[in-house]
Amino acid sequence: GKGFSMNNHGVLNVNLDYTSSYPDVRKKYKGYKRLTTNLGYSNTFFQKNKPLLFNLRLALFTTVDDEKSDPQLKNNEVITANKDGLRAAINGKWLLNSKWITNLSYNFSANYAHQHDYLKKLKTITAGTMPLATSLKHGEHTAQFLPAEYYSELTVDGKPFDIFARVMGNLSLTKSQVNNNIVYGAEWRANGNKGDGRIFDLNYPPEINSISTIRERSYKERPTLHSLALFVEDNVGNDLLRIQAGLRYNNFQPVNIFDSEKKTIEPRINIKYSFIRYEEKKLFSELSVFGGYGIQSKSPTLAHLYPDNAYFDLNSFNYFSNNADERLLLVSTRIIDPTDKLEPIEVSKIEIGFDGKVKGMKFIFTGYYEKSDNGLTFTTHHNFIEFGKWNTDDTNIIYREEAPPIIDLNALTEVDTFTAKYAKPQNTHIIIKKGLEYRFDFDKIKFLNTSFNNSRAYLYTKNYNGSETYMLLYGDGANQPPYVGIYAACEGRERQRFNTNFVAITHLPKLRLAFSTTLQVLWKSRYRYFLGGRQLWEYSTDNTNYLIEAPIALIDKEGVRREISKDEIFSQEYDYYISKYREEYYQVENQPIHYQLNPKVTSEIGEKAKFAFFANNFTMLNPTYKSKRTNSVFTLNSPVYY
Repeated sequence: GKGFSMNNHGVLNVNLDYTSSYPDVRKKYKGYKRLTTNLGYSNTFFQKNKPLLFNLRLALFTTVDDEKSDPQLKNNEVITANKDGLRAAINGKWLLNSKWITNLSYNFSANYAHQHDYLKKLKTITAGTMPLATSLKHGEHTAQFLPAEYYSELTVDGKPFDIFARVMGNLSLTKSQVNNNIVYGAEWRANGNKGDGRIFDLNYPPEINSISTIRERSYKERPTLHSLALFVEDNVGNDLLRIQAGLRYNNFQPVNIFDSEKKTIEPRINIKYSFIRYEEKKLFSELSVFGGYGIQSKSPTLAHLYPDNAYFDLNSFNYFSNNADERLLLVSTRIIDPTDKLEPIEVSKIEIGFDGKVKGMKFIFTGYYEKSDNGLTFTTHHNFIEFGKWNTDDTNIIYREEAPPIIDLNALTEVDTFTAKYAKPQNTHIIIKKGLEYRFDFDKIKFLNTSFNNSRAYLYTKNYNGSETYMLLYGDGANQPPYVGIYAACEGRERQRFNTNFVAITHLPKLRLAFSTTLQVLWKSRYRYFLGGRQLWEYSTDNTNYLIEAPIALIDKEGVRREISKDEIFSQEYDYYISKYREEYYQVENQPIHYQLNPKVTSEIGEKAKFAFFANNFTMLNPTYKSKRTNSVFTLNSPVYY
């Protein structure tokens, strides 16, 4: 990196960066090598009147080695990954100092990348003949049989882009020792992808499924996601009392400024009052209390707003003759659009706390509660699909030599109903977070030239599905069960965590060295699964005791819902719908106390260079823990990373 001063024409910075990264030297094909070039330009125009600060940043990056292969993979299997991109940003501030505006800030940025991944892999079918359907339309279609072994070639072409613009005005006023800092402005963002998406030969698909075969889909089919925001905020007060209040208006996929299907209003307020503000000689030189409340919203992603269609290719007729010319495979393709009307995710948060200074030691305590009632998740849904079937012994079918059979599509042998299972995005995920955080910054110990700080955090999280869930069990392996089970809402998981960070920073100016050591201690980590409103009963079979999760109702293939009692669900007929768990599954899981040491040393080399070395989990302490719930053993700390 190098900077160049161009006298009265600004400053130019140039940087070249080469990165070679491998998570494991034994598996270099999982790493990457990347080359990045950065260009920066800064200048101040109109310096004598109304200065305009201007900054420009450009970055180009490219993958150096795009082709990778695993020596343990079979012959001719290839993995390539290439990514090139451009980042550009312009930002600055115009110091207008007029009656209505003190300064005007601006920020414009654009990111573009071209990602091209290629995977060639050998696919082997072990379950006998497998049908291959390629139709993109609803109806009956002839299909082919997949070969027992073939190479699949998949290309993923992505061209994601992100454009952002913000213009923000600021007005600073002072009257009777009361300061007002008013901020107002507008934001606009656009996210999209103009790549070709998944590209492969439909006759040799990268995924194999007896019921559903994936289809190609271009990323261009998904519209660009736009968001517009208007905001205003006032920070008013004096040395004792500060009030910060604001309002933000969000318009997602706007038709115009005030018209769209998805609009949100975000109020926010923060208040801080200082009880004590004395000179350093006092025991308490500072003491303040503060609190705040706000709502934040976020638009659903493109994947949630425009999910892929679910294709189901149902076997209507299968005649597999030894003579390939006489074979005929007829499938009924059914297409389900899982798109749903989604709302922006909203998160509300309340926070209270106090901070201050005692004998040179600074401290801050903060408690908070956060909740989201409409988080996004992909939930399982079921549709009952009717389709026609023709038996091979149907007398209306005409069999021929050296040619496939002739079938009258209007003369069905029978009509069957298939229960189609697919994922659908919905606003049903509920997340609750609450916690307490505090931090102490101790005064520097002069003879050691060392400062210390200690931070602690307690976090409780609870997340669950707020709606009933539907489940289609596997049955006996040959036939689908006749019902879909409905299970009560509020199944989820809760977790508690309490950790401490001790940090010591030592500076040795004469040796031009700085040492930073962080000790992370996890005092408490516990979690459990819960069923909420679901039924949980004791159940014994084969001399083993279980806790079972049972449905509250069943839906038959005609779409009729029927509530089910405990006596019924225990009968053999409904055994498919019972999920059996060992008693330990719902016990509270407590991990033992463990710590991690992370040192860092920085050395100044001359006036223009520094050398730094760090090592996370320096002592390589990796205790193992055996789960009571699953009996699985896992490592608590992360591997050493330096």
